[in-house]
Amino acid sequence: MHPAPHIRLVVHPARRAPGHTDWPGTTALPVPSLDSVVAAATEHRPSGVTWLSGGEPTLRHDLPQLITRLAELGHTVGLDSDGLALVQPRVVAALRAAGLSWLRLPMHSIIAGAHDWIEGTPGASKRIRRAAAAARSAEVQLAGTVLVTRSTVPHLVDTVRALSALGARTIHLRRPRRRGPAGEVFVTVSPRLGLAEPYLEAAVARGRDASTRIRLDGFPRCAAPRVRRDTLVDDADPYVVPEPLVDALRAVLAPLPAAPACPRCPGAPVCPGAPSDYVERFGRLELDDPGLSTSERPVPRPMVFGETPAPPPVRGGRSPATRLRFAIRQSATPDLGGDPTAGMDRNPLQPLHLRFGGPTRGLRMEMVRLAQSSSAPLDIDGGAALAGPDAHSLLREVVRLGFSEVRVTGDVTALGKRSKRSLTRLQGIHRFNGLLWHPDPEQHDALAGPGHHAAVLAALTKLRDIVGSEVGIAGQLPTQPGPGGIDAWTAAWGDGGLPGAPAFSFAAPPDRSAWEAVLSSSPPDLAPALRSALEAAQPTQ
Repeated sequence: MHPAPHIRLVVHPARRAPGHTDWPGTTALPVPSLDSVVAAATEHRPSGVTWLSGGEPTLRHDLPQLITRLAELGHTVGLDSDGLALVQPRVVAALRAAGLSWLRLPMHSIIAGAHDWIEGTPGASKRIRRAAAAARSAEVQLAGTVLVTRSTVPHLVDTVRALSALGARTIHLRRPRRRGPAGEVFVTVSPRLGLAEPYLEAAVARGRDASTRIRLDGFPRCAAPRVRRDTLVDDADPYVVPEPLVDALRAVLAPLPAAPACPRCPGAPVCPGAPSDYVERFGRLELDDPGLSTSERPVPRPMVFGETPAPPPVRGGRSPATRLRFAIRQSATPDLGGDPTAGMDRNPLQPLHLRFGGPTRGLRMEMVRLAQSSSAPLDIDGGAALAGPDAHSLLREVVRLGFSEVRVTGDVTALGKRSKRSLTRLQGIHRFNGLLWHPDPEQHDALAGPGHHAAVLAALTKLRDIVGSEVGIAGQLPTQPGPGGIDAWTAAWGDGGLPGAPAFSFAAPPDRSAWEAVLSSSPPDLAPALRSALEAAQPTQ
């Protein structure tokens, strides 16, 4: 059996302050004797560093003698300490003379308050920097350790940068275990794996840039899928517990059994497995759902030069992307093509509908709501309100809200009277449909007023030339069909007397059974328009 690369030798069971760490020892436990500690180290001698750990090793009064004994036996001795007793260079120099080779200091966060909260000692962050300076002056090699908690995750990159600047050659990023003081408030302390993913990977990359080795302890492969395999470790440095503490600490310090693997887990040695204490408290959604894995999604096709980006899709009907890594990766993709949810399942676009009328404040609120819910085409039923004084300003706001297509139907005569400068502000509206009660000018004017038929056609021509929109006529149909059905409309569009593709609307709810009979005998060119008008007039359930 090969010896462990490194061991953590428990030389004192307690800490100065429990804080919010996951250390389970207390002051009620006995302090092992020097001989029992040396015997345990000899029995489990590692090939690398023997870390004097705990608890807090500097609480031992015979620490220099222990270091000397182990160094004489050929151990490479390291001290895993909170650093509070090592701020004086002469203290570290004395330990260096006794045989100390390494010093591992905690810096849980670049934010001093967060570090002090975890350690449970005000001012601990300042003393860490002084202890690191003392280690450099004594030529003791420096390592760092970071307890990755909910409060320290957002600052991991800066924390790694600060430890590298202090001289740390290796940095241990540890996931807190559900034990000790951290176990009592595990929801508060433990980071969520899905949210920690981008910060863990960025911290590893920052350490690589600074020639500092980063190790992730206790994290499954899916928590940082883009790091090197040897970066992920899981209790790789086992605790060695001397005889007086075996009954109290050996079981609780043993590596946690892994929970059942997720469907995509490659297994050991690529992935140490899901941490059972995390799964028991937070569940498996972040580990099992393939919809949360960025590696499962297709990469967006790069755009071709000159290609118009596609509009964003409808927001409803797709799987939620709860991982922060996915959102950050999508926002940083240069060739996303205007689609922030490329590759995600979604419902087909359905046109949105908006009817002008009533207070303008309510209309504006509805416009914003529709724009936030979807980027689908918007059909505006302006009716007679399109000739009102507020219609132009409402249409200008619709253009700014980013709908993929805006189609307006209503009385366009008032818009046709506006200046060229005023109409250019409506550029972005795809289509205007002017309402006519009858294709014959005399019969229409008998209902709408003298000259109204000509005014509608003139307004559409002006909107086409200035706004650049497509224009057409929407035939306003009565509740009951007349004797000729839609024969007059068929003749008008067939002779080219009306612009645009055929379209219809109903001013009031139609008699569906009567119009269904007309639909069955309608010509192929007009039947789809009549069917669409009947569907639009269908009352919502």
